[in-house]
Amino acid sequence: MGIAIIWVYLFHLILFGHRDTGGGLPWTAFSYVFETGFIGVDIFLFLSAYGLCHSFNKNSVVRFYKNRIKRIFPLYIIFLVTVLALYFDGLSLLEKAKIVALQSTGLSVIEAFGTNVEWYTPSLIVVYATFPLLYKLMNWLYRKNGILLYATLFIVAIVCNKFGVVIYENFARRFVIIMVGVLTYFYLRDKRNKELLLLYGLLVVFSFVVKDLSVKYSLCLPMALVGLNQLPISDMIMTAVSFIGKYSFEVYLAQIIATNYFLQGAYITNIYADIASATLITATLATAFAAAQRLALRSLKPHARPLR
Repeated sequence: MGIAIIWVYLFHLILFGHRDTGGGLPWTAFSYVFETGFIGVDIFLFLSAYGLCHSFNKNSVVRFYKNRIKRIFPLYIIFLVTVLALYFDGLSLLEKAKIVALQSTGLSVIEAFGTNVEWYTPSLIVVYATFPLLYKLMNWLYRKNGILLYATLFIVAIVCNKFGVVIYENFARRFVIIMVGVLTYFYLRDKRNKELLLLYGLLVVFSFVVKDLSVKYSLCLPMALVGLNQLPISDMIMTAVSFIGKYSFEVYLAQIIATNYFLQGAYITNIYADIASATLITATLATAFAAAQRLALRSLKPHARPLR
């Protein structure tokens, strides 16, 4: 999660801060790392799907949804209200309320509504809402295994590559990685590691058939994460990245404001000063969001009645 949010942040620095190719960065390889940061969202969704399986099996359905609501909604509503208050002056209160309703229910991912303050969180809300059904479907495919399982994944990849028109395409293109996240849980639970690697390998092979670059990367991601897990990384770096990953949702929301809104204002022209300023704003807002989240959750806890 830490790697994912750092990568997404670097990507947004280029996307929103400096729209020319490379964003003025002096090293081509470094620019490439920035420009492929959208893969961080695939990491988020892959790991989220895997983690949801653990939560779903540890808790009742009611508790599962309660935990998801507590994690996402208080902070997300705070974020939406903040953004709409600061940057959407031309909208009426009713229009702002409509945006909050569409974003916080996940309905904004339907293209017909045409409203996106940001698309990732509504997509995650849709995954949360439909997860019990998704879990059962993937469990059925997992038990079937073999050709039916692989064929389903490949068909979904092709369909998402060709017809991302009803659902916002950035979400539609990532359906496969969500499904693979759930399958990863089943394979690891049953200690079928070799068969899981076979599945990952087949996805890499199939990526050569798919034309869309983001879908290609998504199909190759699980195998890439296996390789990344083998790298010797120092404990200090691991601790720092893990800490960022723990607050990845807060950082994600904070960097949207820091990159999408602040950098578009072109207050600073030097690329390094831009990065330093956006990083400082992101860290400050993420800290504020984390504090607001704690306060919101504390206020939602039922207070014990005094004994008489």
